[in-house]
Amino acid sequence: MRTRDTCVSRGQSLLIISKINKLDNSRLGLAISKKAGNAVVRNTIKRVSREFFRKKEFSINKDYLIINKKTINFKKYTTEEIKKSIKSDLERSFR
Repeated sequence: MRTRDTCVSRGQSLLIISKINKLDNSRLGLAISKKAGNAVVRNTIKRVSREFFRKKEFSINKDYLIINKKTINFKKYTTEEIKKSIKSDLERSFR
């Protein structure tokens, strides 16, 4: 979905909403619910997302909101599988 300055990207495990801001930098917001898994799983999702955002160079300043999908339960996946899934969603949406 795209409006004038908002873009929504739906990945396998994440919903990423981006909106152009008028600031000098890009910002990241994370909303990871308890339904994603225990604290270890949620922190892994947040850590991988922050690291990806930190390494990314942006040409346009935007606000990014990353929300986990409620249909994905990460409890049954290994840490490496979670990282791979998150990175693929982020790479697809940050093109």
